[in-house]
Amino acid sequence: MPEGFLSAGHALSPSWLEVTEALRVGLSLGYHELPASERTPSHYFWWACSLFFTNRRRLGTVDPIAYRLLRSTLFAEAFWRGHPVEPIAV
Repeated sequence: MPEGFLSAGHALSPSWLEVTEALRVGLSLGYHELPASERTPSHYFWWACSLFFTNRRRLGTVDPIAYRLLRSTLFAEAFWRGHPVEPIAV
């Protein structure tokens, strides 16, 4: 993933742009367990994804917003069927 992908608002498609906006909102709510030095959208994304893969129950408890976002978008087949990756104008 390119540097600044999430923090700069760059996205591969309109669907990804929606996900990055939702991640920024989730980060700002502060449910995560990130140290202050790692409170960036990119770190939040990787933290949430790693918990989604390794301990979904914990993610659902600690940050239910991130859990629901990932479950209903990036890790849902319907997201990829309905939102193919297409370049968007920047």
